[in-house]
Amino acid sequence: MEKKVLLIDCTLSLGMITINALVCADSVLIPVQASYLPVKGLEQFIRTIGKVKRQNNPKLEIEGILMTMVDTRTNYAKEISQSVFMFMMEKEKCKHEK
Repeated sequence: MEKKVLLIDCTLSLGMITINALVCADSVLIPVQASYLPVKGLEQFIRTIGKVKRQNNPKLEIEGILMTMVDTRTNYAKEISQSVFMFMMEKEKCKHEK
């Protein structure tokens, strides 16, 4: 079976366009810059995805998180990337336990 992909490119703001895109989507690939403020925004965005999943779109899944602008020469970027990776691993573990 052929898989069809429609890419809806939205800002990570929590406006109506983004919410409507989440309601229509099957999965979400989230780009996030490897620095403090974008990662804090990611936490809020993931909570919003959970809310949309509970209230409007039970099939919505997080496909993954795409780290952008990662300078692997710095310990800070490595720590941010590692914490996002650990979050996704924990999420996968919880999904398989259900």
